[in-house]
Amino acid sequence: MRAFLFRPLAIILSVLSAGCAGTYRPVDYDMPSIPSDSPYAVISGVQVTAKDGVSNQEMNDFDVALRRALEHRGIRVDLFSDAPLLNVQLHRLHAESPAWYAAKYALGISIPGSSSNAITVQMETWRHGRLLKRFDEFDDYREKTPSWDAMKTSVSNRIADALFYAR
Repeated sequence: MRAFLFRPLAIILSVLSAGCAGTYRPVDYDMPSIPSDSPYAVISGVQVTAKDGVSNQEMNDFDVALRRALEHRGIRVDLFSDAPLLNVQLHRLHAESPAWYAAKYALGISIPGSSSNAITVQMETWRHGRLLKRFDEFDDYREKTPSWDAMKTSVSNRIADALFYAR
């Protein structure tokens, strides 16, 4: 009788804890200082916009994560400089609820087309109202992760790295 009661309890606990399994954990590391001759050592601002399916709260969260990633790489934001302005546009492709992800993971269901959260990014720099550079490597870039926190961290780190290593 105990085994009969224990089995459903074990299944319920595994479903509830499955949402935590396999989550993305960013690794903290020390960046070298950005070269002074880098075209993006200083930027005049960060502008985050959205087209499809990204809420204002998610845009604000992404803006904070992006500024943190830029600061970590030594890229300064100086509003009164003649430096380029960074414009990042987010497009939400799919948003999956954490409960659905946990249930699907626990049951081992694989449904094509609804694997996780997915987003695409367009990144450009502007100066004096003119397009300075469009980062083409982000045209085909899509990020998929189970949680929005992991996604915003990963995407903001990738954008900051693109500015850090730009020539």
